[in-house]
Amino acid sequence: LPFYKRDLNLAKQLLAEAGYPNGFEFTHITSAHSPDYMPGSQMIQSNLKDVGIKMNIQQVEWGIHLNRWQSGDFQMLQMGGVWDIDPDAYIRPFFHSTSKGNYGRYKNPEVDKLLDESRETVDVKKRIEIWKRLQYIMADDVPILWVQAGPPRFEVIRDYVKNYHFLSNVSRIYLRQAW
Repeated sequence: LPFYKRDLNLAKQLLAEAGYPNGFEFTHITSAHSPDYMPGSQMIQSNLKDVGIKMNIQQVEWGIHLNRWQSGDFQMLQMGGVWDIDPDAYIRPFFHSTSKGNYGRYKNPEVDKLLDESRETVDVKKRIEIWKRLQYIMADDVPILWVQAGPPRFEVIRDYVKNYHFLSNVSRIYLRQAW
């Protein structure tokens, strides 16, 4: 995928072409729910300021935050998530136009078609090609920005703990069957 590097002059040029030569102002919703949210919000705010974009940070209680996220009542909102082993389980809820989790109201018929094909395809090589195509579309459309990642998580268990499995999506679902 094309990885973009920080280019303030290009960013200012693109803002001017879009009709915002002096930048613009908007509100970003965050919560004290996670200790990462406010520092992450301030990092974004600082970077946007460099090209003339003023981001106001509004910190709200977690329940209000969730309601505004689900209703789509935001200009920008910070929400954490966890990765899943299968990309469909993580990407589809955010990007399929008919998904209840598509709170950004993203719609792209080609993305819907590829996401549907991914679920119907059992050939691993064909699925990989579908997901490569989806990644390029997402890189071009930028329907959501994942601007930060959390710290690595470590789990340590005693050798006498049985039936517990580590999962890359940070789930601890196997605690239910561990003994």
